[in-house]
Amino acid sequence: MTELALELDGGPRWHPGEALSGRVIVTEGGKSRSLRVSLAFVNQTSDYREPSVVIASAPLHEGELVAGTRLPFRLAIPPDAPPPHMAPWGRLFWEVDAQSDQFGPDAHARQEVLIAADGVPLPSGPPSDPAPTPPPPPGITTVIPPVGAEPQNPGWYPDPWLRWRLRYWDGARWTADVLN
Repeated sequence: MTELALELDGGPRWHPGEALSGRVIVTEGGKSRSLRVSLAFVNQTSDYREPSVVIASAPLHEGELVAGTRLPFRLAIPPDAPPPHMAPWGRLFWEVDAQSDQFGPDAHARQEVLIAADGVPLPSGPPSDPAPTPPPPPGITTVIPPVGAEPQNPGWYPDPWLRWRLRYWDGARWTADVLN
């Protein structure tokens, strides 16, 4: 059974109009009609998952896939690419999908990517060190700070990295404490 992995260049975020490049790595070989990579803007809810925009590559490879093979790709991010969005009903996000078209279920390697609008400052990455955090109060209300502004008061706010619904701001920095 074919198994794939993705290795992306750059990141952790890309901007509309840029190119997203990397490699598909065949970790376990197998029969394949073709191997393609796509960049998709995915709409996901608790019971639904469908791409609304798909940018696909030409076939990267056709025929048998050999373990250890590394296939480079490059995809153009649309200049009008919308940013990710999270809401109570679900979320919208960008995803790279390497797909081996084969007999039976196709093999996939998928990786979510952050594509941010030009000129919107974003944090460099989520914190990795846990910090003590008070639990969120019942019926929590969140306030979204202006773009590029850090909150002034400690509390639970929408995750600036868009990986979780909420992240705790301790008054000086974002902590590793999150809620989904």
